[in-house]
Amino acid sequence: MKNKIYPLALFLIATLAPGCREHETSLPTILVRSLPRVEQVAYGDTSYFAACRVVRLETTPASLIANVNGVSLFDGYIYVFDKNQNRLLVFDDNGRFLQDVGKKGRGVGEYLGLSGFYINAIDSTINLVDPSAKAVHVYDLSAGYLRSVKHKNEDLKFVDNFALLDNGELFCHSSTNWRANNVYSTVSAADYAARKDLLAYPVKTKDISYKLYASPFHLYNDRVIFSHPFSDTLSAYDDKGVKPYMIISDGENMSRDAIVTALERNENNYFQLRGEIRGSYNVGMNTFFENDRFIICDFIRPDTRNSFGIGSMYNAIIWDKKKNAGIFVDNYLHSSPDFGMYQYKEGNTIIRVWNNDAIFAFRDRLAKDEPPPARYEGLRETLASYDEYENPALIFYTVKN
Repeated sequence: MKNKIYPLALFLIATLAPGCREHETSLPTILVRSLPRVEQVAYGDTSYFAACRVVRLETTPASLIANVNGVSLFDGYIYVFDKNQNRLLVFDDNGRFLQDVGKKGRGVGEYLGLSGFYINAIDSTINLVDPSAKAVHVYDLSAGYLRSVKHKNEDLKFVDNFALLDNGELFCHSSTNWRANNVYSTVSAADYAARKDLLAYPVKTKDISYKLYASPFHLYNDRVIFSHPFSDTLSAYDDKGVKPYMIISDGENMSRDAIVTALERNENNYFQLRGEIRGSYNVGMNTFFENDRFIICDFIRPDTRNSFGIGSMYNAIIWDKKKNAGIFVDNYLHSSPDFGMYQYKEGNTIIRVWNNDAIFAFRDRLAKDEPPPARYEGLRETLASYDEYENPALIFYTVKN
């Protein structure tokens, strides 16, 4: 990482929120409950997005996807990780299936199983994490096998998301707690030896794990900005270490002691605890994104009631750093291509997986709406031939920068 200091955006809109610690009073703070509510951000809304598009992933016998567990964009290609099938599939920018990267087996260039992958933008390689072989297999962008790097890092198999830093470190996020692995840590991208433990889960689990958050961090301006579980706090990591970055508060933070006590009571079930406290405390962010213009985070809001009168799980804020103002999106329509719960992001692009059920529900709505709203221009034709056996589609929201 380059030794640079970047000023924080000047969007301090309130004094310290309840539950935040005293030494964080000078941090930029966004109070969610002070933001105006909107029920949706429209597909193609030019206030936030430079472009929006839906990409249908080609469905052939060779390209069937069981589940999307990761998406990455690089050099005009879309990489889709299907953990259920131990596959990394490559599609072109229009969704046409091209090839797999490697295959399962015991031969040279093959893997025993996959837990994750990342693209190394520095040397233009594809890296597949094979926990059973205790190796990371390296391929070129044409999916040609180059080498395998053996390692002794047992925790690498728990990592869901990676971010490659300029200093040769891999920032690692583990969304699942298993035997007190770290939420965030770094490893060497050369030999995958552990380097730094950045934030650990508060309580050890023994024989069971719970997936909590999708991707609550983002690489921005040579730093990784990451959120804390069960907290309104975000920190920044660079080669000078970890520092408090900002607060996005929607209530009080539960104390560490209270978290530990609650987990001991429910047999260390983090997921259950998240459901129990979301009416009273911050539970953490599901995803986080930042560029020079916007901050967009997707999270579980404690006391939201949607139009059906029930608690809503996922919501979002969009904060415009240029205008020093933001909105709270409080009623996701998962069947709609309008902005909703996103799972992945790459550069200035936020990526959402649009599954079959949601697409069919949306298509039914379009069929009853003559003519369709202008923002859905072209989607009627795009989805007309979609069938129940087809791969999920991806929605790309290119955020203004």
